[in-house]
Amino acid sequence: MENYETHCQLLNLPPWAFPIAMLCFGYYPAGERPAPRSRFAPKYIVFENEYRRLSSNELNMMFHEMGKTFALNNPYKSENLAQLMYPRIPTPRHTLS
Repeated sequence: MENYETHCQLLNLPPWAFPIAMLCFGYYPAGERPAPRSRFAPKYIVFENEYRRLSSNELNMMFHEMGKTFALNNPYKSENLAQLMYPRIPTPRHTLS
């Protein structure tokens, strides 16, 4: 969903079409692979046999753990993780007439 306007234009999609998946293939040159990014702990996102809704306390802990590294990589001076992930102001692609 991030930068969907660019993807819609790149793929010449009709109005109101929305790309929901993109698969990119490629490889990094030798010795240039970036370090893995931090992720949510598996206990919060991996469930066995059925989906389990997280409690408010579990959600708070999940984001608290991820937020420990938040201040280390915050070029946009964001106040939270959501603002860091989406620093741009969305612009509408279509207008109703």
